[in-house]
Amino acid sequence: MGLEEQIGSLELGKKADLALIDINKLHCSPREGADIYAQLVYQVRCSDVTLTMVDGKILYQDGHLRNMEQENIIKQCSQALVRVRSRAGI
Repeated sequence: MGLEEQIGSLELGKKADLALIDINKLHCSPREGADIYAQLVYQVRCSDVTLTMVDGKILYQDGHLRNMEQENIIKQCSQALVRVRSRAGI
């Protein structure tokens, strides 16, 4: 992609997108010897996400959206669904 100077690793000055996921829950057991990718696909729940960061900015932390109004997001999602359904003829 030619963006090696901007992305691809966690380094000072690079953009950082990441998600922190708590796998210390019963439904994520066993942890020892388990394939982390299989755990992420088959065991982890959305409620296990504790933090999301996009471009170095925390957007979600410990159950709360930061710098975003949840009601506004829900309204925008509903409007987008109406537009998609209209284009699809549904």
